[in-house]
Amino acid sequence: MTNDIFTHLGCSLESSLLKRAELFLKQDNVEYLQVKTLGESHPDKYYALTRIFYFKMGFKPIEEFYQIWDDNPCLLMIKGL
Repeated sequence: MTNDIFTHLGCSLESSLLKRAELFLKQDNVEYLQVKTLGESHPDKYYALTRIFYFKMGFKPIEEFYQIWDDNPCLLMIKGL
């Protein structure tokens, strides 16, 4: 799903998809939703927009890992449902 969200940033489709997924997950009593995206220590401007989107949707950064995606930092973010 993150690739779809990344592709459509800025057109409100991404927030609609995420809100719908959250409703579905809440019905199954899921407590948390996590995402992984390129970490802040990487200069990619498009992933900076992706992180901004996740922040706006209520996700909090947990930790940046350096051993998951080879040389690319992986930022783990979580949101309580």
